Amino acid sequence: SPRPWPKAWPKVRGLLLAGDWVVRQVSCGYRHTALVTTTGLLLTCGHGETGRLGHGDEKSRHFPTVVRYFLGGGSSGAGGAAGG
Repeated sequence: SPRPWPKAWPKVRGLLLAGDWVVRQVSCGYRHTALVTTTGLLLTCGHGETGRLGHGDEKSRHFPTVVRYFLGGGSSGAGGAAGG
């Protein structure tokens, strides 16, 4: 028989990425995902149509990639969100 759904889903607590980054927030869209690290880096991956990943192009990315726009110190990527 199938397993019952859990009563509460566990929270993501410190997902470790290559480069020793720890993820603090994850936001998922229909075909893309945004991750924010504890140091404020914004990474995105997924389908890149219409530039939705924020990398200045329309290439899809299969692995989380740092959004370089926020590395200049102007804006913070600490509140990333992925829309549908």
